[in-house]
Amino acid sequence: MSTNGHKWNPKGYEEHAHYVYKLGEPLIALLSPTESEKIMDLGCGHGELTLRLMEFECSVTGIDSSPEMVSAANENGVNAVVMKAQELAFNNEFDGIISNAAIHWMTDIDKVLEGCFRSLKPGGRFVGEFGGEGNVGRIVNATARYFENHPELGEFSVPWYFPSVEDFAEDLEHAGFYIEYMELIDRPTPLPTGIKGWLLTFFHGLMSGFTEEQKDSFINEISEILKPELYNKDNGWYADYVRLRFKALK
Repeated sequence: MSTNGHKWNPKGYEEHAHYVYKLGEPLIALLSPTESEKIMDLGCGHGELTLRLMEFECSVTGIDSSPEMVSAANENGVNAVVMKAQELAFNNEFDGIISNAAIHWMTDIDKVLEGCFRSLKPGGRFVGEFGGEGNVGRIVNATARYFENHPELGEFSVPWYFPSVEDFAEDLEHAGFYIEYMELIDRPTPLPTGIKGWLLTFFHGLMSGFTEEQKDSFINEISEILKPELYNKDNGWYADYVRLRFKALK
């Protein structure tokens, strides 16, 4: 879940972004885990998807760089360890790797994919879903505009890796993978606590140096910019998600 200095709050994530785990369910079918297999959940967060995998009676290890998320996962009964995705310490150990809504935080993608390839047994499967090209484009554009209007805050740098299908395919193949399936999915996603909850969850790192007054200004102005585009009175707020889903083989 966590890279780039972003600090996660498990309770806040559960409140504002619980939908992320539910929308990751199709990955389990794509992985098709079987009894006695050894599976890695890369970027496991507090382990909800990991628990679903355990129902298939496979052996699952959760990996996350956030100590807070790993602690929450352990409390939920998941075998999870604190480890950076670009420093995976495994060799030919796993039958499969699954990763939901995490790879876009892993900007050192070459090292991540090299580690995943090394961690899998020959014939192992790697399935995942994460932000693809154009993901939350309206939110990113609104944030860039805000920073342009407030130069005292410094420059805005997009904290994520949102590749095209072509670019990610090239990255996977460079690491040694064979691509079995890949798709870019346009998926507008309802936000249970509105755009404010989304910003507090996913821009926590961005706002870490802000004063409380600056945080309020940022959230309020971004909300006003985005309201005509990402809000309607019948369904409330949504995020303009575009997801990249894939399956690759070693």
